[in-house]
Amino acid sequence: MRKLILIIFVFVLQGCVANPTTKLQSENLVGTWLLEDFGSEEYSHSILAFLDDGTKCVVTYDFLTDGTVAFSYYFNQYKLENSELVTTVGKSNSKYLPAGYEIRDKIKKLTATEFALVMVKPESDHPRVERHIRLKNENPTRVCDVVKEKLNL
Repeated sequence: MRKLILIIFVFVLQGCVANPTTKLQSENLVGTWLLEDFGSEEYSHSILAFLDDGTKCVVTYDFLTDGTVAFSYYFNQYKLENSELVTTVGKSNSKYLPAGYEIRDKIKKLTATEFALVMVKPESDHPRVERHIRLKNENPTRVCDVVKEKLNL
């Protein structure tokens, strides 16, 4: 009888541990994040907004070597699959990311304040960890409103 109770306890414990983690990750992703510059030629930052309906909006600003600033806007859809963030490009002003293009990122860390990932698709010869910091007082819907305005959506 003790063995049966122990077996039932282990199964119940596994269920309690596995399911909230997945749910917690999804809930923790919703919000506004700052992608820190990770050492490309230009100095670059991105503001990412994740809405609970699967919308992902991105504003990227690059300080170019000629002293100008370039802005890119992306209106996408996202979902979480097996510890990967899967993004499908909806509309952007970038010639490099056409509508329908899929990006897969392996989530390395996701807490209430930090978010780190590595791109797995498209493949890279030099994958790097992209580190994000939550912007606590930023409304993600506001970021998406800017993106929609700039892309005439």
